[in-house]
Amino acid sequence: MKLSEKLLRYLYSAGINNVFGIVGREATEILFDEYAEKVKFILTRHELTAGVAASAMSRFLNKPQVCFGTLGPGPTNYMTAIGTAMLDRNPLIIITAQIESSGISHNDAHQCIDAVSMVKPITKFAYELRSPSELKYALESAVSASMTYPYGPSFLSIPIDFLSTTVPDDDSKLSLHNSSLTSYITLSTDFEINLEKIVEMLKTSKNPLIVPGDTVLKTKDGPKLVRKLAEVLNIPVVTPYSTKGVLPHNHRLNFGTISSHLDPIINYPALYTLFEEPDMLLLLGYDLIEHFPSAWGKRKPKKIAQINPYLNTSHIAIKPDVIAVGPLDIAIKGLIENASIIGKKLVTQPTELRARIADMEADKKTYKEGLLPNQILDELNKHYKDDYILANDIGMNRHMAGIFFHANKPNDFVTSAGFSSFGTGLAMGVGAKLANPNRHVVVVAGDGGFHSNSGDIETIVRLRLKIVIVVFNNDMNGLIKRFQLIGKNKRNHPETIYFKHVDFAKLAEANGCKGLYANSRSEFKKALLLAEKHNGPTIIDAKVYYPKMYINSD
Repeated sequence: MKLSEKLLRYLYSAGINNVFGIVGREATEILFDEYAEKVKFILTRHELTAGVAASAMSRFLNKPQVCFGTLGPGPTNYMTAIGTAMLDRNPLIIITAQIESSGISHNDAHQCIDAVSMVKPITKFAYELRSPSELKYALESAVSASMTYPYGPSFLSIPIDFLSTTVPDDDSKLSLHNSSLTSYITLSTDFEINLEKIVEMLKTSKNPLIVPGDTVLKTKDGPKLVRKLAEVLNIPVVTPYSTKGVLPHNHRLNFGTISSHLDPIINYPALYTLFEEPDMLLLLGYDLIEHFPSAWGKRKPKKIAQINPYLNTSHIAIKPDVIAVGPLDIAIKGLIENASIIGKKLVTQPTELRARIADMEADKKTYKEGLLPNQILDELNKHYKDDYILANDIGMNRHMAGIFFHANKPNDFVTSAGFSSFGTGLAMGVGAKLANPNRHVVVVAGDGGFHSNSGDIETIVRLRLKIVIVVFNNDMNGLIKRFQLIGKNKRNHPETIYFKHVDFAKLAEANGCKGLYANSRSEFKKALLLAEKHNGPTIIDAKVYYPKMYINSD
């Protein structure tokens, strides 16, 4: 058989059923129909969509997904997707073609760049095959690296002529191990000693607070263990965006999702309320790719304990008093087993904070400037009865959703929490829907982020994905406006943020997608009902209005 077929057979043996991407001149040697009954090729309009969709899908399936690209511009176009996978801690394998092996001359031959050197700083493993016989080694190395904490992307470059090389027709499979269970960057020799110290810290603490990070989702039974720990010890939980939903929305110990934009959005000292009382923070699987609220270092002094399955550099900014490096599940189980020693804690509920958020959700007013984002999210929560996946693009809309979206399960809220690149929302929705075909998936995006990668509207139509996309349309990059007005100059520069108006409902229809408009709560509610009846994707062009949120968040 040809190496092109062997490649797909190997991927299938690793549990991979889809390859996202765009094929170029290498189509002379690989058509992706060599093993089409097992591995499906998903064509996208841009490599960013392919990479981010695969990356998002990997979050739900907890195993690497694959995307493919042509030689030359393929790897360069994948760079943002690679950065997304790296800083969002998602296992992803990017495979791109290279010119024929006999003609490789980086930066001199036509379409020949040194892609491996380019991507190496932001991948877990990067390699260009020197012989067809290296394929098995390279794929095994790529999968293993991607699934070793912290999860991330691997990259392979394959010369075109290798793809047509004849290789033995056998049943060999990739030899894989779950490296996340065995491979720690550092397994501290004082792991158990430091766990004992953390037990003592919890015992003497009056008001501890749990902050679970992304690695909790990569840990077997991680969310269940965090919930059990919180309930057994009666300790509240606050989450960054990546772990929103670890506790159900209405759980009494769920104190909400935190970000530096929280205070100005709700016009309330939320971070002070959440972080003033606690005398101890317990960081579980947390690292600095997640939002780091300034409140941690500016409120009254508190002890900090960190548990992580790998030695990361969060301590550079957070400066924990104790760091325990080792298996996260074993550590949490150990704390639970010591519940009788630690004792239950008293919890002061953030009643006023919750009331403030509830009041904003309940706002029924009609504003001539447009819908408030909190009104949109409230209608989404009600329409789907708090049971849907929200794939969020980047911008002020994401920070609004972080507060007002009701997540009840881990990964109900999928967004680029670490890299935060505009234009990723639609692709996140594609990956979420393909991984969860029986669940409702909604994409929320600002007009700036959405239109930066809107060509793949055609992709969701072609794939017949029943996704609802809500475009928060205010003809500007609203988050950038806020940054300008809280900066040192505190002034707005219109040329850097304002766009001409785009009619996204018409754009939807031009691509064969249902397009609707909403300028009020009642119109948005009707639009959701129409979208529900439509057997395909729907874009709702919602005219939004952000009240002034330009005060400093600290």
